[in-house]
Parts: sequence; C-alpha cells; structure tokens
Amino acid sequence: MKTSCQVAKAGVTRRGFLGLAAASAVIAGSGIAGCSPAKPSKTDADAEQAQTALEIAESEIKETKEADVVVVGLGVAGVAAMRSAAEAGAHVIAVEKTSIANCRSNMFAAFNCDTARKLGIPDTDPTEIGNELMTQMAHRADYRVINTWLKHCGEAFEWYTGAYKDLLLLGPEDAFPENPDQIYLYAESVGGSTYRPGIDHEHLFAACCCVGSGDGTHRPILEANIEKALETGNAETVFDSPAVKLETKDGKVSAVVCKNLQDGTYTRYTASKGVILASGDYSYNDEMLQKYAPWVYAHKDNYLFSHEGMDCKGNHASTGDGQKLGISVGGHLDIAPHAIMAHIFQFGVENFIELNERGERFCNEDLSMTNIAKVILNQPGSKVFQIIDAKANDYYPIDEMLPMMRGSDGETYSAEA
Repeated sequence: MKTSCQVAKAGVTRRGFLGLAAASAVIAGSGIAGCSPAKPSKTDADAEQAQTALEIAESEIKETKEADVVVVGLGVAGVAAMRSAAEAGAHVIAVEKTSIANCRSNMFAAFNCDTARKLGIPDTDPTEIGNELMTQMAHRADYRVINTWLKHCGEAFEWYTGAYKDLLLLGPEDAFPENPDQIYLYAESVGGSTYRPGIDHEHLFAACCCVGSGDGTHRPILEANIEKALETGNAETVFDSPAVKLETKDGKVSAVVCKNLQDGTYTRYTASKGVILASGDYSYNDEMLQKYAPWVYAHKDNYLFSHEGMDCKGNHASTGDGQKLGISVGGHLDIAPHAIMAHIFQFGVENFIELNERGERFCNEDLSMTNIAKVILNQPGSKVFQIIDAKANDYYPIDEMLPMMRGSDGETYSAEA
C-alpha cells in the first residue's frame, strides 16, 4: 500500500528511471506534486496524528551524504528503482531498515512477452484482463495504473529476471531440475486461461511466472538486481538504517534522515532529484492495521504476515514508516480498503464441496482457495469441512495439490488427520 503522492518531474530519463518501482511513492525534489489534499479527510487526520514529529539535534547527525536519488526500502520495488536509476546515470543511495534486502514469494504476473511464451503462456488480450480486474475490484481501482501495468509487465519482468545469469526456462513438458541450486522459471496453471462463460464462476488468466529456488522465494534474482546496480558504480546500499525523517526546503523534499542502528547516530542523505518511498506496508503495525484494515486485524490469527527481514535489533519491517513519512510532508493515505501484505491461511483444495459446522454449503466452490478462505472467516463456529471423492485422483491431481488445513495457531494438519 502506498501513499498517494504523485510523481513529480525529476530530470532523469530512461522511462522515468522507475522500472518496476511504479508501486512506490515518489516525492521528487522538484516539488511535492499532488501530495496535499484540498480538504484532509478524517483518515488523513488520524494518520497525521499517528506521525510523531521527530526533532533531531544537528549534533546527533554524524555526517551528510549527497545523492541524486535516495531510495527508502530495499524490497522488490526499491531494488528495481535503485537499479533503474543507477543505470540511467543517477547517483543513488538506497537505505534499508532491516539487515538484508527483502523479498518473499516467487510469483510474478507477466504475459505477452518472449519469456512467457517460452514458458507456455499464450498471449492474452490486456483489455480483457483490465476489464475483469476492474469488475472484481468494484471499479475502485485506477484504470490508468492497471493499464500501465498491463502494457509493461512483460517487459519489466524480463528486465528484472534478466539480471540473473544462467536462468533456466521450463516449458510445459519439461521436468523440474534435480540440482537444488539451479534457479529456473516455470508457468503456474497454464491451463487456467480456459474460461467457460456461464459455467465458470471465477475468470482466471494464465499469466503467472514462478521462480524455482531453494528457499521458495526469488531472492537470487533480487540479489542479482542489487549487484547490477552496484556494478554501475552509481549506487550504494546502507542496511540497519531506518528512515526517520524527511526534510523539506522551500516546499520541496530535500533530504532523508536515517538512524544508524549500530551506534544510534544519524545520517542525512540529500536528494537533488527525488526521494522514493518503497518501505512496504503497515501489516506489522497493530494500531494502523486496526484503524485502516480492521477486517484483517479482526482475523489476525488466520493470516500469515510473511516478512523474513529483521533489523539488527530483531525488529520487523512493514510498520508503516513510509506512510507516516509521506504524511509528515503533506501526503495522504488512499481511502480504505487498502491492500495488505497478508496471506490468509487456506483450507483444502479447490473444486470440492465445502460445509460449515451446520452442514451447510456456504460458497460456490468454483473459486480460488484464497477467495474461499475469505468466505470461511465469516462462517459461524470454528469448524469447516470439505468432502472429497475417494476416487478424486482418477480425474483430479489432488495429491499434487497437497490438501492441507491450518489451525489458528499456525499448526498444519494433513487432510487425513
């Protein structure tokens, strides 16, 4: 989730130097464009109250470093922004709150590009996908943002994964490599693009490319992008250094002040072109989660907040730092609901009947398990049952689906239990 600050003209080209960082909030040094709402809403006022003004004595700032661009946060968006800006010739300093760059999962939506075709994903009409997304999101989304993603996702994916050498591409008939160190790409649910109007309830598209790696994430590719940025000689990274204050001059964001967790001192990073806030969401901030995503907070025990990165003090990221910083210089939060980085625990597999503890069906089972899981949360009582045909393996790859359920304590039980 991002602050709704607009991108101001920063004077660095190469497709706006943003690359994959379109999901980041950019506060450019040439002016805070579109960051001040004419009439702040109650949501903005609440968030602004949550932003405590931090007064830092000049004597506490041990040094000042100059840069064209300062990137706050080294997740996928921040890493991509750092690399793209560095390749465009900008001097970039990227600061990260935790001790490592952050990534999780291994799935990307990419289509209508050579890589997707080699993986067996057929070309798809972007307009069809855009219309379906707008319908599923009740037309609250910004169609311009969706269209930008639809137009460039394949190109961006190839640029991002292209940083890793010797990446193996697996077609639909190829076997997975036996070497556990081999990083590879494969397509998820290529057949999922089949849609039968009037029969299928949920319209899915085959557009997901997955990265196979030892830890289940795409970390090797993320790290390769960092190396690409550093190889230009224009970029540097700083870890265990959370951004704690944005400084402004003449109405423009001019610098970021970061705390050095190792010794408790502060460093000021000036930014002549702009600051990119790519610091994650607020899913590890209970106060903000309860206020802006109460439906998630109310069912916290049923969600997985998968953040592997911690700082040297053992603290998590994704505590709303970037949102608060943006608000402190005139930005505002988008009106809820917000997209939270939380995965709901899932039960069972798709396409088999589901019953609540009253013995009642409660959903159309022709849904993805993620959507079924959301409906499960609204069921009375604490038990949900799934009835599976004993001969299901004859016509449905149930063994491959690894049917599981997870309790609220996170413990995993097999379907036979």
